[in-house]
Amino acid sequence: MSRPVVSTYFLFFAFLWIACPILAVAQNLQIDHVVYAYSNLDSAKNRFVSMGFTLKPGRLHSNGLLNAHVKFENGSYVELMSLKGQPTDDVALKYKTLIEQHYTGAYLALTGPEHHKIVLALRQLNIEHEVTNGSLWTYIAFPEYSPLSHIFFITYHHPNPATGEFTIHSNGFNGLKEVVIEGGELLVGLLHTLGLRNSLTEQESFLARFSTPTGAITIVEQENKDVRPRILTTSFSNGQGQQLTISGNR
Repeated sequence: MSRPVVSTYFLFFAFLWIACPILAVAQNLQIDHVVYAYSNLDSAKNRFVSMGFTLKPGRLHSNGLLNAHVKFENGSYVELMSLKGQPTDDVALKYKTLIEQHYTGAYLALTGPEHHKIVLALRQLNIEHEVTNGSLWTYIAFPEYSPLSHIFFITYHHPNPATGEFTIHSNGFNGLKEVVIEGGELLVGLLHTLGLRNSLTEQESFLARFSTPTGAITIVEQENKDVRPRILTTSFSNGQGQQLTISGNR
């Protein structure tokens, strides 16, 4: 895809952003967490511990999902997800498929705006989506055939503070620095419409880079559009120039 095509696409979304102020809802849009799916959760946990991260234990959910977390003080985190036994609902079944197909980098979760404002924006843009209301949070996700299937939005109904002792890591890393994900014009345009601003320079070959309070989102063009897009890498920062990167490749 050439730069002129992207520019034309941005003009379309920029027009919507100006013409429909209700779409500019996400000035506080930020990374909530990144989900990595593993066939062997114990092995994944051992790997993160060996890298100097403190793990917050998760739990076995009624649908068969089993998780653990790497938490940070700013509220962002990495979720390690696995499956124990057979899935008992559609969510767990999706993870079973992702694990079987070796999609380690499964999801990027975004948070910030109230969910009804994001829903309004998606409807205005005619983007198919699914809303799931729970007692603790509301999810806005996309069908598996959508080019947005690897992201979702989450709105918490109650404060979700990080747990102090689990946010201190022996490696000194204190937050997410950057998440690199596959995507295309639809994802770039959606994030632009939701209030994020592209900080990409002319010298860089990515599609876009959006800065958020909890880390940057860098989008690279998906080479094979016949398969599900994925999370490529997640980088961590310690505020002193050091960086650690993990891969989410299939």
